[in-house]
Amino acid sequence: MAELEHLANRGYTEGFYRRHVPSEYQNYEVGHSSNPNQQFVGEALACDGERMTIDVKNYFRVGDTLKLISPAGNRTFVLESIENRNGSAVEEAPGSGHVVSIPLPRGHAASADGGHALLMRYR
Repeated sequence: MAELEHLANRGYTEGFYRRHVPSEYQNYEVGHSSNPNQQFVGEALACDGERMTIDVKNYFRVGDTLKLISPAGNRTFVLESIENRNGSAVEEAPGSGHVVSIPLPRGHAASADGGHALLMRYR
């Protein structure tokens, strides 16, 4: 949970656990983050042991410092390459609606389904 608290969010409440809750259980007024220098950029869809397929949510590019958050552990790394759906090298993942492939960080073990991993970028 401490790692998730670093992501920009509106605060965690039990509103996500119960379908209909009183309005005081949800915060629509103020967004906050314990670290405004980090941004959620993608979700892992699959992994072949060397590369991870990412459903892009926000822009990131080669050379960015990223953090992979997963049940297998967290890894901070500098992104060395990105491939598009066709396997061609690209310099950036433009944002939502794109699917790209990135190298799995050294020493990180991930399951074939991506291991329910999230990807964030340091701004």
